[in-house]
Amino acid sequence: MKIVKGHVFIRRCKWYLKKYCQSTGLHGFHYITDSHTLFQSTFWSIVCVFAAAFTVFLISMQWYRYKTHRITTSIGSIMYPLDKVPFPGVTLCSSNIVFGKYYKKFENMLLHDGFSKGQILDYFENLSSLVIYDDLAPHADLKTYGRIIQALDLSGFNTENVMKEVAQPCDELITNCYWKNRKINCSYIFVRSKTQSGFCCTLNFSNNTTTGVGQKLGLQFDVDVVEEEYISAIKPYYGLDVTLHQIDVYPETRYLGTPVAMGSDVQLSVVPEVVLATDELRDMDIHIRECLFEEESTLKWNYLYTFSGCKRKCEAEHLRNQCKCTPYYYPVEDNERVCTLLDLKCMRGYFYSGSGDESCSCLPPCIKYSYKYTVNAREVKTIIGYDDSIQGSRITVYFGDDQCVMIQRSANLTWDALLASIGGVFGLCLGGSVLSIIELIYFFIKSIFCKYQEQKTPKKKNTIEKVWSPKLYVSDFKIRK
Repeated sequence: MKIVKGHVFIRRCKWYLKKYCQSTGLHGFHYITDSHTLFQSTFWSIVCVFAAAFTVFLISMQWYRYKTHRITTSIGSIMYPLDKVPFPGVTLCSSNIVFGKYYKKFENMLLHDGFSKGQILDYFENLSSLVIYDDLAPHADLKTYGRIIQALDLSGFNTENVMKEVAQPCDELITNCYWKNRKINCSYIFVRSKTQSGFCCTLNFSNNTTTGVGQKLGLQFDVDVVEEEYISAIKPYYGLDVTLHQIDVYPETRYLGTPVAMGSDVQLSVVPEVVLATDELRDMDIHIRECLFEEESTLKWNYLYTFSGCKRKCEAEHLRNQCKCTPYYYPVEDNERVCTLLDLKCMRGYFYSGSGDESCSCLPPCIKYSYKYTVNAREVKTIIGYDDSIQGSRITVYFGDDQCVMIQRSANLTWDALLASIGGVFGLCLGGSVLSIIELIYFFIKSIFCKYQEQKTPKKKNTIEKVWSPKLYVSDFKIRK
């Protein structure tokens, strides 16, 4: 009985396949049933099977590319206009983090608390270790450091407040500012900011675009770190570091700064590089495009999102969890304890282990401005018309070219492009279209519905209807003549 049903099923499938091949608009399928010889029918069956398999293969390749290679990075323009690029942020960090002039305030305060000048000076000289993670000298008296820290806390000065008070003010570090060849108040454009090098001075003003190139259309200023005021140095020279970066970001000064010695005229010729992203990337999953837009940032600091800023935030969180404190040069939240010299051992252990970077899942920003520059330095006394009023060094930052390279991140294959690509493959290999798919669905639904109706309708019995006919009788009746 099962064998009989299997044969019936096979015959029925063959019948449906034959009907579909006769009615479909796909190329080549009607030759399977219309051929007059077995060879022709077999040949066209093989051709159609291979065409269908090749179609599936190409469509699967397109789908794999859509899921795994959805982003393309290309050079959008090598002549991107400069007026669309903001002027770089400029951060100046003195190599001295304890300015002698302002150290005197705390010296006098601690002298009244019973500390000697030697103890106070030793403590403030070692504050640079909080920035560069140097080990304390063997003769360092941690008990005395603890008493000084306690005395300062009672006076309302934690490590962050102390370092802000003893840092050289921006209006003393930077003088004679010129923007587009016009003199401007340095205090108006430079503000104090936190960096990995302690408290520094960062360029921050709204009118930060320029339409031309050259020194006259850039930024010029004089700097002086005042060598006589050095108490605690983080670099082995008298001078400062200049870092160029995107505006309104947490500056990466630990590794990217350019040293500037006193008595020099330094010119930084900047060539920006712009990375932009199309709006269609916003609809993609973050893990597919592998970059973040600003509104998607989880960086709670009051800075624009950057990859390095995310790393620094992650570093701050690990130090907070491991050492139960936050370094003073990172944004400190309310009720957080600021790290002191007594936490230096824990901080050094974390910094030199490098364990924090492995657990930081940071992505680059989708839109980024980076600034490459060349440095041209000479002695300030070689300037024609040298002004004796120049104390320290002169720094000039300007664009060296009126055009730059713009790199664009865009979708390699969008959903509409995928649909068009699949349609092209389907039409190329089988001569089909969307209507062919609808036709196939319609055929099978119709077949199933007809089969269902056939099973539901009861079969009529073959009966012969009785027809009335008169009976015939035989008699001997004769007609008279």
